[in-house]
Amino acid sequence: MVVLRTDESSNLKKGDYSVGVTRQYCSTIGKVDNCHVAVYAGVSAENYYGLTDNLPESRTSYPKRCKVTGVPKERYKHKTKFELVIDIVKYQIEIGTSFDFVGADGLYGNNHQVRKELDNMEVLFVPDIHRDHLAYSMTE
Repeated sequence: MVVLRTDESSNLKKGDYSVGVTRQYCSTIGKVDNCHVAVYAGVSAENYYGLTDNLPESRTSYPKRCKVTGVPKERYKHKTKFELVIDIVKYQIEIGTSFDFVGADGLYGNNHQVRKELDNMEVLFVPDIHRDHLAYSMTE
């Protein structure tokens, strides 16, 4: 089985010219601080691992900062973590990456938008869900 596993990671960052840095929840330290959050996917085969990043709205709204740090103009638009995960899966399908299902943690498993979009793409999605999330058995 090959899994396309999606998740995010955060890194503490300081300074005025780090793209994507803003005050947000930083899982590395377990609290809100200046950090960069990247949304990524990894394929659980061999050593393949692909990354993509998320530019928080508070930083992409500063075109001068984006220009100074070398962000292409077409990437200035803010996207949520959920939109990025959907884009990642679409891109992996587009380039022909072979996987049996998409896995994700409860952040994505509890998001209706992600579940609906992956279902519309006919992608098997096996996420974690929060323990208080209602699940229904579907039988044919």
